[in-house]
Amino acid sequence: MRKIKLVASYILTFITILFFFMGVSLGVLTQTLLNQNFMISAIDTSGYIETITREINEEIADLARASNLPPERLTSAVSESVVEDNVHAFIRAIYTDVPFTLSGQAEITHNLETIITQVADERGLDISTHEAQEPIQRFIQESLIRYERYIEIPILLTYARQIMSFKGTLTIILVMVGVFGLILAIGSILTSGRWRHVKIRMVSTIFGGTGLMLATLPLYLQMSGYVERLGVRSSSLYDFIVVYISSFIRTFISLGFVFLAIALMIFFLSEHTRKRVAKKPKIMIERQAEYGRNY
Repeated sequence: MRKIKLVASYILTFITILFFFMGVSLGVLTQTLLNQNFMISAIDTSGYIETITREINEEIADLARASNLPPERLTSAVSESVVEDNVHAFIRAIYTDVPFTLSGQAEITHNLETIITQVADERGLDISTHEAQEPIQRFIQESLIRYERYIEIPILLTYARQIMSFKGTLTIILVMVGVFGLILAIGSILTSGRWRHVKIRMVSTIFGGTGLMLATLPLYLQMSGYVERLGVRSSSLYDFIVVYISSFIRTFISLGFVFLAIALMIFFLSEHTRKRVAKKPKIMIERQAEYGRNY
């Protein structure tokens, strides 16, 4: 009979840890992958803005070379601040399902026209005629198209829409898992024994088991270098995805170690409580045991 109770206690503890792990994992999902600020943070950390700004200007410079314009004069036609504002606005739009409106075209057009005018003046060319303006406007329009392609990335739009479609379901599951996990935790603590230090140790076991589950697999993925081996052609998108996924994994690892640290502190508290009980006179221990049986 005692062995059956012991096995039942182990099973209940394991299920409690599993529910705690599921609850924390769902909470991490809502604060990371379902959070626009988490993606924006990964964008800023990975240097994505700086990289695509350089790539946009390089593409415009290539167009300039084909249009008989000095490419080195167009390496800063698009400013980093304009790209940053639009990328951030695009991410907020795809997470909130609000239509995105590209901005900054007027500034880019002004920059290109200024550079073209300066080059024409240096070469003594008249660009006021219709024949001269037509290729210039084509060049500017094509530059704006390249700029738009780098801002509105279809893969990010598809990803955000798919993952946000699960937000309502995940919220409901999170609440249910949280309630059941709390009930199971209370049950595990109450059935662990009549001594206070044993109950405290059960809390430590729950936190420790949850921490191990949270940290083990993510730590393996982080150390194996699997994320860095992702096959993405675009260097800017590759850097962003690596930082995005790595940050997500590190969130689990950090929470895992936090739970383990809490579990260790609670364990020391249980040991302190146990030693205090062990120092009491034998008669007091017997009275507490009798009281526990009667209670």
